[in-house]
Amino acid sequence: MMLRKFKEDGDAEKARQIVVNSDGMEKTRRLIERYSEKAVELASSLPNRNKSTEQLIKLAVAQAERKF
Repeated sequence: MMLRKFKEDGDAEKARQIVVNSDGMEKTRRLIERYSEKAVELASSLPNRNKSTEQLIKLAVAQAERKF
């Protein structure tokens, strides 16, 4: 499916079912949380914290809280 770039009918749905029926969603959630936490940590450590820094933090938190 990936090699043919999901061009055949039903490829995307079949791939989605494979992910849903595996631990792929949970692994993805854990990765999102880990990277979001690291992003918040790094943004918080920037000198001269300002509105841009706050927006970076909000973006990272929003990604961690996103439902999919």
